[in-house]
Amino acid sequence: MPSVIRKEVRKLKGYRLSSPPHRIKLNQNESPWDLPSPLKEEILERLRRAAWNRYPTPFCDPLRRKIAAREGWAPEGVIVSGGSNILIQALTIAASVGGKILTVTPSFSLYEIEGALLGNRVVAVPLRKGDFSFPRDLFLKRLKAVKPQAVFLANPNAPTGNLFPEEDLVAVMEKAPGLVVIDEAYYPFSGHTMAPYLKKHKNLVIVRTLSKAFSLGGVRLGYLL
Repeated sequence: MPSVIRKEVRKLKGYRLSSPPHRIKLNQNESPWDLPSPLKEEILERLRRAAWNRYPTPFCDPLRRKIAAREGWAPEGVIVSGGSNILIQALTIAASVGGKILTVTPSFSLYEIEGALLGNRVVAVPLRKGDFSFPRDLFLKRLKAVKPQAVFLANPNAPTGNLFPEEDLVAVMEKAPGLVVIDEAYYPFSGHTMAPYLKKHKNLVIVRTLSKAFSLGGVRLGYLL
């Protein structure tokens, strides 16, 4: 392991979550409602009919096609994984190992953790005090100075819950030298997405999860566009 990565790993605290037996747990933003029993029964019946001795398609092609149809996007532009955490790690590996990552704070801690584990210099720009709004001028200034290989922004942001202005995110996409990853884990609640910009901005990646609004945290299903 390169020395720079060993140094960053020593600085990290463990990413641990407790699981208290309560119906509502804000530490993981789980849905307090499980899937309806009839739907669970249908899922189990389909699993029973599936050929367990066969490997699945390598890219979950049937699911990719359904997601693509729902999102109005090409199937080859959809990647499915076991949770959006894996996608965040994969994007970090693809774009930035031993490089630089730019994000904001407070936000989803995994951006910094995955970045540091892979030897990156992670720069977290503080959100504005009081309302946690996006510090556009400061962020663009850091973007120009740092020249990161990847930018990670959650929109709506977690844990603050606020949306960042669309025009600010577009400005980041236009000036970023590398990938701009917009984490839309909470998009089903806000109804606001940056997906219309995918065709125009080739450096844009959108990450989604079915763990929140779809009550599928236990399934671990995420996808990117």
